Amino acid sequence: MQAYVAAVHIALWMAVTAARNSLFKDFRMDVFRPLNRSVAALAGVLSLFVLPGCGDQGVNEQAAPEPDTAAHYVRVAAVETVESMAPLPFSGTVTASSGATLAFQTRGRVIGREVEVGQLVGKDDVLLVLDNPQLAPALEAADARVGELSTRYAQAQRDLKRVESLHKQGAATTEEREQVAANEQALKAALALARAEQSRARAMLNEAHLKAPFDGQVTAILVEEGQTVAAGQSALVISGENHLELEIGVLARMLPVLSIGQAVPLMLFGEELGIAGEISRIATASLPGALNRVEIRLPADPRLHAGMTLGVALPSLPRQSVLSVPMRAVVDIGLGAPRVFVLDAGQVHARPVKLQRMLGERVLVSGQIEPEDLVVVAGLSGLRDGQRVERVN
Repeated sequence: MQAYVAAVHIALWMAVTAARNSLFKDFRMDVFRPLNRSVAALAGVLSLFVLPGCGDQGVNEQAAPEPDTAAHYVRVAAVETVESMAPLPFSGTVTASSGATLAFQTRGRVIGREVEVGQLVGKDDVLLVLDNPQLAPALEAADARVGELSTRYAQAQRDLKRVESLHKQGAATTEEREQVAANEQALKAALALARAEQSRARAMLNEAHLKAPFDGQVTAILVEEGQTVAAGQSALVISGENHLELEIGVLARMLPVLSIGQAVPLMLFGEELGIAGEISRIATASLPGALNRVEIRLPADPRLHAGMTLGVALPSLPRQSVLSVPMRAVVDIGLGAPRVFVLDAGQVHARPVKLQRMLGERVLVSGQIEPEDLVVVAGLSGLRDGQRVERVN
């Protein structure tokens, strides 16, 4: 349109110039100066008639919106109600129903490690060997003391028998007989004490070899070869071959949904094993806020052994009116304000929601939505609040 107006102006000026040059070329220029001004005014007037129409047409063409006939298709899913939360995972260490933590009864240095963790052992099998340079000499001294006192006591017994015979014949006095009898009794007591020391020294030497008290499995070795240990220090843990069990701690609010004999699924590294344990004991804590002990009897399974970390899924308390939507229905606008689009009468409405937790491929939410509301799960790109859409299945 601007090109058209410019062409009109140029044509008018060319016509005026040609007429002036051909008709009035002999007159002085100052005579035609008013005419020039008149022609310019005429061109301006003509442009007023041309431009308004052209300008209106341009404005109208620019202002006229292009009709939006493209339909926006969406797919929806229903809001569901969940009556209870997902099972809660707990974990603990598997132990045998019979087990023991073994320790050396004397101080020394570990010089032998005869077993490894997980190894099956029999009763009286040697597990660890300790070196204490004082144990063997102590036993030798105790043996020598017992031998000496045994000889003296045997001699005292013979002396007493001889004096009693002489006393009966009147060849020994009563005082002599009593002195020999007292000496015999003193040696007898000393010998008994020496034999006790001998037994203790032998036991201490035997304690240098830590042995299994029963058939079982080594679940932990707490010392290393070459390490110096103190008397009574825990050195090794062994579990019996009876059934395995798992002990966990739970809060008091969990107790109403737990009971003796209840089956609970077992998990390993977050994956269910396909087997279940049985709650065998629930010990209520005496202090407020303390964890309550729950013991779970485990089934016989080759994948389970003492010392491993095992998980268990316990049910949670029922919870009313917990709503869930598909995960892909939640739109986060990047400001920490997640929302969903609810379809109503062919129009979508954005509703803010608060996320609670994941539940598989769905999300537990709360907000301005109701059960059975239809939320958009596909076609969310470019979707606006209040936009009219078409639903597809």
